[in-house]
Amino acid sequence: MEDQTKATVTREASCSCGQLTIRANAAPVKISACHCQECKRRTGSAFGVAVFFDREEVAASGASRRYTRAQDSGRSIEFKFCLDCGSTFFG
Repeated sequence: MEDQTKATVTREASCSCGQLTIRANAAPVKISACHCQECKRRTGSAFGVAVFFDREEVAASGASRRYTRAQDSGRSIEFKFCLDCGSTFFG
């Protein structure tokens, strides 16, 4: 029987129109839900959900634009969004 704890799962996602895609070849390092005003504004929901992967495990394709804003901590955070449909996609 194969050891399932070492199996690599490829995770894929795309923006609403499918032009921008991302692929991760590893398990998430962290999953979080944020309810700050900026995440509420960005998602149009009560919170924003984020899934974090090691950078070297992730590959994106498609055209995106960058948006950087200040966080409450004083640090900045960068989001990338699809040029066609406007979906905030990764950061």
